[in-house]
Amino acid sequence: KWSEDDTLRFVELYRENECLWNVNSGKYKNKQLRQMALQNIMQQMGRDSFGEAEIKQKIKNLRSTFNQEVVKIKKSIQSGCAADDVYKPNVKWFTVMETVMLGSKGLYDVHGNLNSLRNSDVDLSDSVDFPENDAS
Repeated sequence: KWSEDDTLRFVELYRENECLWNVNSGKYKNKQLRQMALQNIMQQMGRDSFGEAEIKQKIKNLRSTFNQEVVKIKKSIQSGCAADDVYKPNVKWFTVMETVMLGSKGLYDVHGNLNSLRNSDVDLSDSVDFPENDAS
């Protein structure tokens, strides 16, 4: 089982390696660069038996959990509750993963106003997955 701090560290490393998640980056399609990024994460995490397959599974699980948390936020907003009562995720890594999944704007606008999320058409079911092992 991973601690919250380990997971936060992992998400930060993932965010730093933009070639793994930013489909708009030219580096995203570079298989060799992605491979080096995965190796870097493996070394930085220093966990036994934590290879490429485990990293990909961890990312998939984190994306899934992130999406579930966003659904909870949206449901609490749609229920008409006051801004102070809107669901707030308890996981430490949520805001870091938010920058990866939704870009720097995030779910809330700068003033903490929830209008951006209320009016959001963000469909997280289309989240980016790793490209298949292609012959690059």
